[in-house]
Amino acid sequence: MTFNDIFKSSFLENVSEFSILDTLIGLAVALVIGLFIFIIYKKTLTGVLYSSGFALTLVGLSLVTTLVIMAVTSNVVLSLGMVGALSIVRFRTAIKEPVEIVFLFWSLAVGIVIGAGMIPLAVIGSAIIAAGMAAAVCLCLCTVAFSGPIAAAAGETGVSMAYETALFDTSSVLEVNIRMDKADWNDMPANAAAEEYYQCDVEIGGTTFYRVAIRPKGNTSLTSIASDPTTDRYSFKLEFDHYVDGQTCFGLDKLILNNNYADATNMKEALIYDMYQYLGADASLYNYAKLSVNGEYWGVYLALEAVEDSFLLRNYGVQDGELYKPDSMNIGGGKDFGDFNADDIDFGDLDLGDMTPPDRNAAPAEQKTAAAGERPADDFGFGGGKGGFSMSGGGADLNYTDDKLDSYEII
Repeated sequence: MTFNDIFKSSFLENVSEFSILDTLIGLAVALVIGLFIFIIYKKTLTGVLYSSGFALTLVGLSLVTTLVIMAVTSNVVLSLGMVGALSIVRFRTAIKEPVEIVFLFWSLAVGIVIGAGMIPLAVIGSAIIAAGMAAAVCLCLCTVAFSGPIAAAAGETGVSMAYETALFDTSSVLEVNIRMDKADWNDMPANAAAEEYYQCDVEIGGTTFYRVAIRPKGNTSLTSIASDPTTDRYSFKLEFDHYVDGQTCFGLDKLILNNNYADATNMKEALIYDMYQYLGADASLYNYAKLSVNGEYWGVYLALEAVEDSFLLRNYGVQDGELYKPDSMNIGGGKDFGDFNADDIDFGDLDLGDMTPPDRNAAPAEQKTAAAGERPADDFGFGGGKGGFSMSGGGADLNYTDDKLDSYEII
């Protein structure tokens, strides 16, 4: 048996037709363009989005694809066999960013075109693709930099969100049911001052959201309730994306449930937010919420849109940038006021009209006191649920007396 008997003549003919020079030129061009794609990828994706392993893969993919296409060119049988061999391969690596798919197919296309012998097409095509991606990146940067003027020119600065009607339609009360392990629910108020998150499931308007983070919130209200043994009716903050990345409640990332502390009317904060909406100010959406815990009625709360990413997107059309929140100056619970000093305020330059600035040297108003163990007479019991609490009358009460304006001078 001779060497020719072992191998088909077609195989020997292919060996004789093999050109080392053409192969080296093709692989060299594939390497250069692959490195070019590598540089574009590195410049386009920076920080945590950049993957060095994926970038190197782009170079190797161009070389391997070129070699494969060179082998199957002008041979239908071999190309079909290659398709069958590749069809059994399963790739499990997940693509992190959608733009990486563009670079992946770019590298594959370069290898295919070079392997087919159309080197000028690979060079010119890669240059055009790179220019197009550079223009797209510049356009995105300009859009971010001038998002305000662009949005104003378009007549719309925000984005319509599904939770605007699903959660904050004030024509009906929102129903919220917190499903939580009983031991965790009992432990949460005991450690309320730490404001630690606990895991729960939340049913809102018939839709259940799983693995939601919940914690007590507040400043003065939190410390006051924590020091009051007769109640545990805290305000709550729900974070839908705390444990599940990207989870939202109809597009809302965080929901506030305020207990309306020290408000016997349960209306003051809601009226303020309603006024903001009437004035067209960028303020949180609101709605009353009937709160239940494991199916047991807990009380009426004021549901608010948290000033977070969803708030930014709804009002300004972006989810990044600088978001400033006023500092509470550690007010409440016997805490200090930081660098704030009321005596530093100068009312001399203020135009108060008919108003008179407060006299801080005047004697304090007479305070009603109660006997030991009794609550002051102006406290209001807030019942209507397991989490009822008494609220001190620190603010003006919205109680109707008569139609004379002077009767409501405190308000």
